[in-house]
Amino acid sequence: MQAMAAGIVMPLMQVVALTLFDASSRGRAMGMVGLVIGMAPAIGPTLSGWILDSKHHVWGMTLGGDWRSIFGLVLPLALLALVLSTVYFRNVLETRKMSLDIRSLIESTVGFGLLLFGSAMVSNYGWSNFTWVIAPMIVGVLVIAEFVRHQLHMEKPFLDVSVFANKQFALTSALVSLTFIAMIGVEMVLPIYMQQVRGLSAFHSGLTLLPGALMIGVLSPIAGYFYDLYGAKRLAGFGFFMILLGTIPFQFLTTTTPTFYITTLYMVRMVGIGITMMPLTSSAMGALHTDQTAQGTAANNTARQIAASLGTAILASVMQTQINNNLPSDSLKTRDPLAYASKALNASLDGFHASFLLAGCFAFVAFVLVFFMHNGKVNPTPEPKSKKEA
Repeated sequence: MQAMAAGIVMPLMQVVALTLFDASSRGRAMGMVGLVIGMAPAIGPTLSGWILDSKHHVWGMTLGGDWRSIFGLVLPLALLALVLSTVYFRNVLETRKMSLDIRSLIESTVGFGLLLFGSAMVSNYGWSNFTWVIAPMIVGVLVIAEFVRHQLHMEKPFLDVSVFANKQFALTSALVSLTFIAMIGVEMVLPIYMQQVRGLSAFHSGLTLLPGALMIGVLSPIAGYFYDLYGAKRLAGFGFFMILLGTIPFQFLTTTTPTFYITTLYMVRMVGIGITMMPLTSSAMGALHTDQTAQGTAANNTARQIAASLGTAILASVMQTQINNNLPSDSLKTRDPLAYASKALNASLDGFHASFLLAGCFAFVAFVLVFFMHNGKVNPTPEPKSKKEA
């Protein structure tokens, strides 16, 4: 149910921003959107760690010491947002009656749901498990293929997948997806390293990443301003270079790497993500006709979320597989506990190094794809007139 809400609110926020602001200032508007999309999940580890490490009194409630406490903080905020939206929101687009295609709803839910379910099970069962990983993903892909075929034959599609026929939109959406993999994937792996290898608490591991999260908040609006001036290609090229620069050294982390060093590298990565994410999204929307904004936003968000989920699953599975392959035998635990602990720690490091190497490969692929982007700013084109209107 939470995911359904996010699936409505996130694309809606972008559609409203793209509608309210004209092409000349759209980059700055999307930069503010990027502040929310990028900064909120990045702050999550620090805030969650603060709640979990000790008890706190917030809004008359006692929070802390239990993961359920996190939702005690979220619920009042959700209620406040509901009240404010009821009072202050107004429609900015022309509304019309639309019939809900039940078949498309079921196909999209089952197809994407099974694909993501299979990817989520990878860290528990590995890629070779047929029942929980391979079978759900195969069925999911087949259902998605039928969903796409059905959409292409609908007069008013549930999700207009034909927007991906626009090469510039498809390329830029792929780059947005790679940006999210770079952000979400490492945000998941790095706190595990901080806690399991370095022995930091949830709060202190999150605090180590906080300066990087703040970089997204600072740079997203600035990146939007420069997008309005120069377009997305230069920003994306520089951004993915920074992501590479901040990711490659993670492959050499040790049990004694200073936390300041980790914080600095993470900040470098987040500089790249802050510069890259929303200019690419603005460029993707600019490649479409103005009447395709809503459908394009939905398609872009769908691709981004699927890629982030699959990318995170791949990074987690590579890490866990490498750890399992390098773990010492259980007999060593009895014969020499200290040697077992040392080798187990080294196995964990091998897993993290492999995961960060793969994240660097994703960033390198994105850096190469940037060279195929359109030069300069891409402005939305009006819907072409029909022959009758002409």
